[in-house]
Amino acid sequence: MRRLTGDYPGAARDLREALDISRQIGSPDTEVTALNESGTLSRIHGDLSQARASHQQALDLARQRGIPLGEARALAGLGRCARAAGRTAEAEDRLRRALAIFQRIGAAEAADVSAELDALPGTPDPASTSP
Repeated sequence: MRRLTGDYPGAARDLREALDISRQIGSPDTEVTALNESGTLSRIHGDLSQARASHQQALDLARQRGIPLGEARALAGLGRCARAAGRTAEAEDRLRRALAIFQRIGAAEAADVSAELDALPGTPDPASTSP
């Protein structure tokens, strides 16, 4: 919530605390969420290296523990980092993989990721490539 109100230092503190607690109590879902949120916060602040590291940790843990929503969010976060770094092909790949998971599990985030893919430069419109 703090991130949405612009209190980035407070958000970072809250996320570190959530991460510590989730590890102490053994809650991988919460840990994955905290890592993904930390990645988003780092990306917003322009620290793409830290953002990628947080999303990659979330991705690894989500895959290890079978948390598809966390996996999709991590892939989307990695795609957004790649887009911010100007790596369009990597961004497209990560976002497409996230979209497939979001669609498979029926997550509302699928629409946002689909729109992000449509907005990527050089991304073909799926309707125009159909036979």
